[in-house]
Amino acid sequence: MAYKSSLIIISSLSKMRISALLALAGYLFVCSPGSLAQIKYYRYVNNDGVKVISHTIPPEYAQKGYEVITHTGKVLEVVAAAPDPEELKQQEIVRAKERELMAEYEVLARRYSSTKEIYAARDRRLAHLDANIAILRSNIGNINGQVETLMKRAAEVERSGRDVPQQILQNIEETRTELRTTEEMLQARLDEHGAIHKEYEKQVELFNRGKALEESKKTAGSP
Repeated sequence: MAYKSSLIIISSLSKMRISALLALAGYLFVCSPGSLAQIKYYRYVNNDGVKVISHTIPPEYAQKGYEVITHTGKVLEVVAAAPDPEELKQQEIVRAKERELMAEYEVLARRYSSTKEIYAARDRRLAHLDANIAILRSNIGNINGQVETLMKRAAEVERSGRDVPQQILQNIEETRTELRTTEEMLQARLDEHGAIHKEYEKQVELFNRGKALEESKKTAGSP
C-alpha cells in the first residue's frame, strides 16, 4: 500500500514538472525574437495630442489615422485618416465637374484636333458674317441717300408754295422704315459677330482645359 502511494506522489510530481516545463516553453516562445517580431502594435495620437502605443486602438482614433509597428518601433503600415464628410462632398463635386468637362471635351475633340482648327472654323463663320455686314452697311448708305433725295424733293415743293404730295410723304415714311429695319439687322449681325467670338473663345478654353485634364489623368495612371 505504501509502495502504491509513493508511485502516485511521484506521478503527480512528474505531471507538475511537465506543466511547468510547458509553461516555461510557452513563455520562451512568446519572448523569443521571432515571436516578438510577429507581434503588432498600434501607434496613434489621442485627444490630448499624445502618441499612444497599444495592442488595440479605439474606433474613434482609428478614424483619425494610425501606424502599425513592431515592438522595436519599425513601421509596418501607415493607415491614413478617414476623409471628413464635407471633404468627401467637395471631392465628389470636383469629380462631377471633371466628368462634365470631359464629356464636353470629348464632343469637341471629335470635331477638332487642335485649337488651330477651332480658330479656323471661327474665321470661316466670321468671313461669311462680315460679308453680310458689308452688304447691310452698303444698303444703309443707299437708303440714306434715298431719304435725302426724297427730303430734297419735298423741300423744293414747299419752297414753291405748294403742298408736298402725299405720295412723296408716303415714300419718305416707307424709306425711313426700311432704313430702321436695315439698321436693326446690322446691329443684330454685329451682336452675332461678338457672340461668335465669345463662343469660340469658350470652345478654345474648354478644349485646353479638357486636354490638360486628359493629360494629367494619363500621367497619374502611368507607372
